[in-house]
Amino acid sequence: MHQEEILLTGGKTNLGSIVRVGDTVRRPLNNNSTFVHKFLQYLENINFDASPRFLGIDEKGREIISYIQGDVPSNVGYYSDEQLIVAAKLIQRFHDATTGCELANNEEIICHNDLSPCNFVFIDDMPTSIIDFEMAAPGTRILDTSRYSSVNLLRKPAIQFHSSVYSLIQLIQSRIWMR
Repeated sequence: MHQEEILLTGGKTNLGSIVRVGDTVRRPLNNNSTFVHKFLQYLENINFDASPRFLGIDEKGREIISYIQGDVPSNVGYYSDEQLIVAAKLIQRFHDATTGCELANNEEIICHNDLSPCNFVFIDDMPTSIIDFEMAAPGTRILDTSRYSSVNLLRKPAIQFHSSVYSLIQLIQSRIWMR
């Protein structure tokens, strides 16, 4: 018996191709899918609880991943300092989980490479999980975090503007990572 496919409208770039079927999400495969599947399996094996699980490939050739209950913003918008701090700590936990991963191929970590609010699941207005790993690849914390910083911190009117992304990274490290 086939379950109903429900189009997922959160996020910015799913373009009508990502659907929910029961407690799963079906997504088209891409050039990075094999890596992403191995990576999601790695995260599951180490009990990282803030990402979806890879469950296989369906009869239509789409990847099957677990659905994570919550809200996904459809645009970047403005977020409170508390929401940004919770997200930064979640990113740190994600990066810590990927340190030493064999898939990193001698790089520091596995980067998500698209850390924006549109790729976080929110529960009670707080980010709790990271989704949409289709761009994941080996890299460095500073690279992945700089992308997060440029998308999020520069949109915050209360945050002092800095002359470079490096200054933003120093701000994050001094206020979040070094606690």
